[in-house]
Amino acid sequence: MGTGASSYSPPPTPLRSSLCALRTSAPKDGDLSSIDRSNHLTRTDNHVGPVIIKNCMEEYQHVVDSSEPIVLGCLADRLPKHPLIKGEYFLVRDHELADGDSPKSIGLLQAKSWAPVYWCGQPTARELSSIVKALENESYSEILLFNMREEPVLFLNLADDFVPYTIKPRHNLRDCVLTGRVMKEADLFEATIRHNVIALATNKDDNQFYFYNDTTSLIGEPHVYPVQFEDNLLVSEEVYSRLAFSNPKLRYRRLCFPLYAAPPDLEVDHFISIAQDSPLFTRDNGQPAMLFTCENEAGRANVGAVMGYLLLTHRDMEANQRRPSSVTSRLNRLSIDQMQEQGFFWAVQKLVAAIKDGLNIKHQVDMAIDNCCTSLNIRTVIYETKKAMEALPEQQPLNPSAIEEKYTLCCDYLSRYMFLICFNAYLADQYEVHFRLGFSKWMSRHPELNHIRCIMALPVYNTSLSLLSSGRHCLVSDNYVGLDLLGSQMDVRVANFRKINIKPIPVYGMAQPTSDGLSKVVNHLLNMKVRHTHVVVVNLRNDVIIELDRATYSVRDADKKDEPIIFPGFSRTELEDSEEGLKKNMRRQKTFQLYNELCDPCVEREILSAYTVLDLAENQRLQTLDMTYIRVPLMCEESPTEKDIDALKDVVCNHCKEEKLKNNTDVAFVFFCRTGKSRSTFAMAIAGLIMCHQKGFTKGSQKGEQERISLPNAQYTKGEFIIVQKLVRMLPDGHQMKREVDFILDEIFNTMTPMMFHMREIIFVTYNRWRKSTRADRDRILCQSILYLERYVYLILFNTYLHAEKAQGWTRPFSDWMRVVGARAGVYEVLDNLGFYDFEDTLTDYRKMSVRWRYPVPNILWQGEFR
Repeated sequence: MGTGASSYSPPPTPLRSSLCALRTSAPKDGDLSSIDRSNHLTRTDNHVGPVIIKNCMEEYQHVVDSSEPIVLGCLADRLPKHPLIKGEYFLVRDHELADGDSPKSIGLLQAKSWAPVYWCGQPTARELSSIVKALENESYSEILLFNMREEPVLFLNLADDFVPYTIKPRHNLRDCVLTGRVMKEADLFEATIRHNVIALATNKDDNQFYFYNDTTSLIGEPHVYPVQFEDNLLVSEEVYSRLAFSNPKLRYRRLCFPLYAAPPDLEVDHFISIAQDSPLFTRDNGQPAMLFTCENEAGRANVGAVMGYLLLTHRDMEANQRRPSSVTSRLNRLSIDQMQEQGFFWAVQKLVAAIKDGLNIKHQVDMAIDNCCTSLNIRTVIYETKKAMEALPEQQPLNPSAIEEKYTLCCDYLSRYMFLICFNAYLADQYEVHFRLGFSKWMSRHPELNHIRCIMALPVYNTSLSLLSSGRHCLVSDNYVGLDLLGSQMDVRVANFRKINIKPIPVYGMAQPTSDGLSKVVNHLLNMKVRHTHVVVVNLRNDVIIELDRATYSVRDADKKDEPIIFPGFSRTELEDSEEGLKKNMRRQKTFQLYNELCDPCVEREILSAYTVLDLAENQRLQTLDMTYIRVPLMCEESPTEKDIDALKDVVCNHCKEEKLKNNTDVAFVFFCRTGKSRSTFAMAIAGLIMCHQKGFTKGSQKGEQERISLPNAQYTKGEFIIVQKLVRMLPDGHQMKREVDFILDEIFNTMTPMMFHMREIIFVTYNRWRKSTRADRDRILCQSILYLERYVYLILFNTYLHAEKAQGWTRPFSDWMRVVGARAGVYEVLDNLGFYDFEDTLTDYRKMSVRWRYPVPNILWQGEFR
């Protein structure tokens, strides 16, 4: 089986013929049929039925106990109309008839190497019982049965069996009705659907309802079957759970996995709980078997099978098998196309690099996929979809729906693949300690993995000249009317230039400088009046910038010119390579169309000079040797990652040692982003905190020294939210930790205008804007307010780290301190439940890190290449 994975020995007896006979190919979905517009019949009778005396027996007239109108519909004009479930759903057989009345096989499969992992399409109640009985007759100590379906499934009593039917939407019979529910909600929803079907059937004297066995040919459809009692129509819980009473070896669990994308972390916790509860996951207690069922044997059943295979692999793995894989040397000989064929996409490479022994972890996942995904290989689907997507002619008119469909499919399977790698890393870390942490809690304690999983769905935009010349991308000026709120353009030729208002703290911020502005700022800081001896210029932008004829421009999508195209997760090198490629293309093209103001039309003019930001810094360094240029890409308007904070800390600490400060060597730090507001302010706060710890906090940072505020809702503009107060109570000397952060922020904003919101106050301002907003972007505003809150929380945590690690010179990175110290204290539980408890009883999904980090991604059509 290869390095790092154990081999499975064949079971002592061959599988029964009844089990093997079920291992055949899976059914394929039929074509869509036309759907007729249904009639709407509104029931006007009341809910009380009259008593009817008949043969000395009392019968009560049944009346539908719902005020909803009964909607009639059919699949074709020639077919009879009948009531629809919930006004829009048909009941369609899971495995439609193949030949005459012969149903297609459920396709039972077993993992290669005779590993005790099985999966199949949705069986009938009798088929499921037969499979379980065959497994029970084997030597397995326990049988773990998993139903992977989130969508409601009803089992109709036909010919001494219960046959599965699924509700399908009238507009597309291929779709499963997925609702994002957890197990209890899914079971409840299924019971509600059954109740609705029985109510519609018993509304007529014949007590019958309409079912479709073959939606392709529609011959003899729909079938009418009696449905009067719950016994005629079982739900999944009844079919699966009842088996456990007659099979002492069987344990059942329903996992609500999505149709394509990665499963929710909470559902993975439910899967792991099986192993936590069972003594069989130690090698001395017998061999368990796993059976996964779904609508077919591909897709979700495959994901479950791979997870089960990995779990059993770690169960049988010797400690000395947890060693690095030998695949590293082979990768160097592969082309980019060959690497992608083996699953080494850009996001996967980022993920593997972030995981300890990542190549070996991925290698084990690949082996599990190859052993379990015989009908649908996840890596193959990603690669083939990517090739089909990129084969679309670049110059043909865009077909957004076709592109979106392929791109979404590609991203969904990539997210599933990356989940499996994270899941295997979790098993490697937690198996020996018997899953002390659940998967969701483990992921929250590894935010770097969560960040990579959140950005993997981003289109890797191609900034080549072809996209610019075709009009799909455009260049827009960074400078615009109203940008310079602080009026610094007159002095240093840069917008929003300012300093922390603490005399011994040489930390500055500004907007994007041109070559002229950079020269003015550096010379200003090094002159005899200001008396800095060295200037460190830090670029915080994570988009592509170029200077054309002494004005800077950023690349933007033609349909969303307000904001630059961002590259979350891109390194400094990747961004600078993109800018260098753009510069070379620009120099070859002498004339170009540019937007100097968004409200004005584009202008076409000849380009005389083109430089990247790195070029500007290098040209300035030739004139000013006492200058250093560094790039630390940060996301705009969002909380940075812990690795970002590490990078900012290293910039300051590497250039500002305590011994230099004592010798009056004064290093100035200048942080710039596009506008000089959000990212530069956060970086100034990080640098200001570090330097205050080195030089000492001045007056205003101690208890009782802060300015009193007498304004409505002052506690919120001061950042005193319930969740922040909870964090403060957790931290050593927490009130002082927050007080020092507030002091730095107040000194940063002391010289600023009311047009630039205070970094702490903007949390409440944005939340208030959400409460008053009726626009379509309300979700974005709410998520933004929580991201602002998270950014503030991270500053308090970082200040706590500076206090705790000061004696060791901050040699341990902040990210490591958070994982070792902060996680143990429970800070990730706070970060994963972030919200405004002050105003809301029920928090939104944005309280979860993985949700709010994914939402700000701009919704722009994929174009260019999928790496």
